[in-house]
Amino acid sequence: MRVILSLLSVLTFFVYAQDSLNTLTVRGEGIVEPEPDLAIIQLGIALQDASAHKVYQNTEELVKEITKAALAAGIKKDDIKTGSLSLYPHYDYSDYVQKILGYQMNCNLTIRVRDLKKLSNVIEMIARASTNTTFSIFYGFQEPEKLETQARTKAFKDASRKAQELAKAANLKLGRIVKITEEIKPGGGGEGCATPYGMGDGLGPNTIKVVVNLTYEIKE
Repeated sequence: MRVILSLLSVLTFFVYAQDSLNTLTVRGEGIVEPEPDLAIIQLGIALQDASAHKVYQNTEELVKEITKAALAAGIKKDDIKTGSLSLYPHYDYSDYVQKILGYQMNCNLTIRVRDLKKLSNVIEMIARASTNTTFSIFYGFQEPEKLETQARTKAFKDASRKAQELAKAANLKLGRIVKITEEIKPGGGGEGCATPYGMGDGLGPNTIKVVVNLTYEIKE
């Protein structure tokens, strides 16, 4: 996996009294831009029939066919999840009389593809199994926590380095760290999400950013 690590040097700091302590607060940033190793396919099924029972049976059968196709393409059963089912009646209001014409059932499926080399084949086999589905494909990471740890480590080192530089320039002697805060700025895309990383904050797709603020005690 290609990982590009970048640190943004933002020279912001404050010296102030906090709980009778003179402190120095510095901000460190760490960014990782890995290649995605997970594809999340979201399928939407919409079937209609005059009978509510029949449309449910047809939807259930189609889900089975799609699942069978995904398994044949090498997807594990645990990576195929059926979401919510919704049933809606269709009405005819002619002659000012409400009459049910039929029913529509919507169903959502989520399929996780952990080997991206299989993605095109998975899509092809699912498409053959059903023409009544809509596709949405998102990319993410199988282990986003490890990537966040990489970004956090870089952010901490960045903040620590700047604290040392500022203390030296201002002729200050740093003591212990009395406060640590962090902010993680992914856009999702992890194992449990289907939203790309990097939404907002000027970040690119599949980017994970961690901001760490370190507050040091200033020794007398």
